[in-house]
Amino acid sequence: MKGKIIYSFIMMFLALPALVKAQAQPTSATVYQNWKMLGESPTNYEVSARIVKCHPDSAMQMHVEIFNEGAGSQVCHFKITITNPSTNEQIIKEVNYTVALGELAMPTCENSDKPTLRFNTPVGWNPETIQYTITFIP
Repeated sequence: MKGKIIYSFIMMFLALPALVKAQAQPTSATVYQNWKMLGESPTNYEVSARIVKCHPDSAMQMHVEIFNEGAGSQVCHFKITITNPSTNEQIIKEVNYTVALGELAMPTCENSDKPTLRFNTPVGWNPETIQYTITFIP
């Protein structure tokens, strides 16, 4: 029990620089749905997502964040189902992404890195009502 507490503290400490950086949002970004945890995999990585428009002239996007709490580096494999509740239209995005132990992989509006973790949402969907769920793939 004590070992798990120490391990959790170390993981939070390692992720702190990325979390602090994540707090800064560009002034032109509009966050429609802030980070929402979608789930934790059986191999201990957490997945969160948000709906954001980074710039007034850019497309609406879903940003996906992965935090690896597992025992080592691992491949994170899952599907996100994105639903428009007013029409029940769905799109499914499959993600296959490798993260190191303690790594927080998170796209931001300030750069275009991690393209695997960002998706344009369909035009015409209300960004405030979009729903999303996760299915982990072994």
